[in-house]
Amino acid sequence: MVVIKKVENSIPIDFGEFVLEFSISDESIKRLDEAKKKYENSKLQDNSNLDEVREVLKETWITLFSQEDYEKVIKLAGDSTINFFIYLVQTIQGIQTEIEVRGSLENIQSYM
Repeated sequence: MVVIKKVENSIPIDFGEFVLEFSISDESIKRLDEAKKKYENSKLQDNSNLDEVREVLKETWITLFSQEDYEKVIKLAGDSTINFFIYLVQTIQGIQTEIEVRGSLENIQSYM
């Protein structure tokens, strides 16, 4: 009998008060790239007002997760755009790192 080791299909994002799951499907990874490009291509400048910044961050978050998840995180951030930005950056960096670790040659070879 061959026993197949199940691979996790998501990356948990632990905010302490709740945990979000980022699916590591091809579609989700494309959305991650899209979200990064959307943020990078936004016309935010140093003189952008806070409402513009918040809207771009919100759109980026909703691209990755959902409106409901956005509401949870912005509430956790104390309705602070700065805190929300920090959470978004940590989330994206964490997801990218986890994807790189899971997709590394060394990790793949451990299954062979």
